[in-house]
Amino acid sequence: MGFDSHVRIHPVSKKKILILGAGFAGLRVALDLAKQKSKIPDHEIVLVDKRDVHIYTPDLYEIATAFIPKIAEECLSQLKETVAIKIRTLIRGKPITFLQDKAVKWDPAKKIITLRKHGKLSYDYLVLALGSVSNYYNIPGLEQFSYPLKTVKHAIGIQCDLDHYFQYLWKENRKKAVNLVIGGGGATGVEFGGELPRYVDKLCQKYQYPREKVRITLIQATNELVGAGERFSKRIQKRLEKAGVAVKLNTLITSAYAGEISVRNFSLIPPFKKVPKEAKLFCDMLIWAGGVKPHPFLLRQKLKAEKTGAIEVEKNLRAKNFSNVFAAGDMAHFIDSKTKKIAPLLAQVAFAQGAVVAHNIVAALTGGDLKSYRLKIKGVIIPVAGKYAIFKAGTGRRAYGGFIFWILRRLIDLYYAMSIMPPLKAFAKWWHATNIFVKND
Repeated sequence: MGFDSHVRIHPVSKKKILILGAGFAGLRVALDLAKQKSKIPDHEIVLVDKRDVHIYTPDLYEIATAFIPKIAEECLSQLKETVAIKIRTLIRGKPITFLQDKAVKWDPAKKIITLRKHGKLSYDYLVLALGSVSNYYNIPGLEQFSYPLKTVKHAIGIQCDLDHYFQYLWKENRKKAVNLVIGGGGATGVEFGGELPRYVDKLCQKYQYPREKVRITLIQATNELVGAGERFSKRIQKRLEKAGVAVKLNTLITSAYAGEISVRNFSLIPPFKKVPKEAKLFCDMLIWAGGVKPHPFLLRQKLKAEKTGAIEVEKNLRAKNFSNVFAAGDMAHFIDSKTKKIAPLLAQVAFAQGAVVAHNIVAALTGGDLKSYRLKIKGVIIPVAGKYAIFKAGTGRRAYGGFIFWILRRLIDLYYAMSIMPPLKAFAKWWHATNIFVKND
């Protein structure tokens, strides 16, 4: 049977493989190591995460835009269950010790991690897979006056606060113009932006608010959405605008205040070579999806890192300067030796890196050969506005859109669920989530 998080672990009782983070990379490392436990019988697998759930982050946008006629704790709990899976459920029956805790200190010389609740833990191998946090780029007021979309709590907060805001306008009998702004045109911003108009439609019906007074704007600092090529970006933009979202490319948010943001548009620079002045936009709610950075735990350590704080890793995902430390997912700064491309911060990348790390730890302990990670992007699928998704093959330039690609995206979600859960349980959870998400449309 699985281990309980309350079990006291003594630092010197057993050799340990310590995994920090139970996201796509960390969970994959733990599960793959558990499958190979017979090869490393003397080593305990310890998984640490501050949450007791594994979150399927690609579906957070659905939670943030899920319409509930009457918001209640039961309904919110059902929403949470569509993307959050109890970690103890995932490791039940497996030789994995899970600790719901947070790492607060690291002594690399003594190979000790200090946890907030469980104290000091020694390790033989350490895996850093804590993921990322929202990056506010030191923009004044942005963190204070925006809503991030990185966790279930964030998603439910957006969903509830939008409902409460329209309720407030209804009670006060105010018919003011409402401006909703999405900062960031990556996958999260685009997916959320595609669903937001439908959610607003339902809120306006619920509170008898004039829909024409609500404006939704997506602001992107670069000249492309998602960053997967010009054709891909144009298809996404066309779909968003058709759904009722105004898209502003080459536009940078420079500051944020209560009810207002400042922006600067750079589309006029070439060929005029003149930077336009800042403009102010009214903003009733700003959802920030403009970027992430590695977990700040890294910034206090002696690891070799690039400017964002991501750990520089070798081709086998070992941290440079530390032979017994591996990094994977958003915390790893990996450059493919052939393509010279930096591994993007994608779930598929983190999951694949987790498998390589698990293999290499076993290889290091048993005298086998370490495997190199090869960057392979199978493709990009972005749901945009309803049961519709836009697809681009990994190395292709053409982009395709339609219902069939939305189905493909849902099947990929199912495949992932089955890779970490028993098939029947995975299908039941996936079917439950699919039914809820379809109702969003």
